Amino acid sequence: MAYANPRGSDGYEEEFADIRGRYGDTDYKQLMKFLDAVVESSRVDEGKMAVTGISYGGYMTNVIVTKTSRFRAAVSENGIADWIADFWAADIGYWFDPDQIGGTPLDNLEEYVKRSPAFHAKNVNTPVMIIHSVEDYRCFIDQALAMHTALKVNGKESFLVVFTKGSHGHSILASPRHRRKRLELKLKWIKERLGLASTSDKGEAGVGGKNHRL
Repeated sequence: MAYANPRGSDGYEEEFADIRGRYGDTDYKQLMKFLDAVVESSRVDEGKMAVTGISYGGYMTNVIVTKTSRFRAAVSENGIADWIADFWAADIGYWFDPDQIGGTPLDNLEEYVKRSPAFHAKNVNTPVMIIHSVEDYRCFIDQALAMHTALKVNGKESFLVVFTKGSHGHSILASPRHRRKRLELKLKWIKERLGLASTSDKGEAGVGGKNHRL
């Protein structure tokens, strides 16, 4: 097991956690350096790597698949895909986004587009499962729809799962049934794309066909 603490993370002083104006850049580069070190020092099968995350981790998953094809599967949860839409809709978007991105979409549109993975979906070669909950008001459901639609428009493999209940922290705060289902779907998606699924795995909870609304 290996854990990274790239810039933008908690754990050190505020200067270390401050990546304003560098989202999807400094953090991405440091995560890839960490991955390189892990691969070099351990017996990692680079042909069977997956990436996943929720919230900021969901955003970074969206970023990562637009910048590299190293991963054979990705699962993005409740993350930002379009900072412009986030500014208009999120409960903290009107003050958080200008502070973190710089200005508003009205006066700094180029930077908002640059930091928004949905606008770079043409670069994605990784199959992506997108999980979101309708009751998430920190990162609205439009973020999942933006990434999913952008991927589909560009002919990429994307599978959308929408939970009708559950907040932004649904991975730990939702009902046990909800949390179990999201975990089952994630594991199944990753196993199938990495060629690790057994015959039983390909049964009733199969993914890859119609999108889910739970």
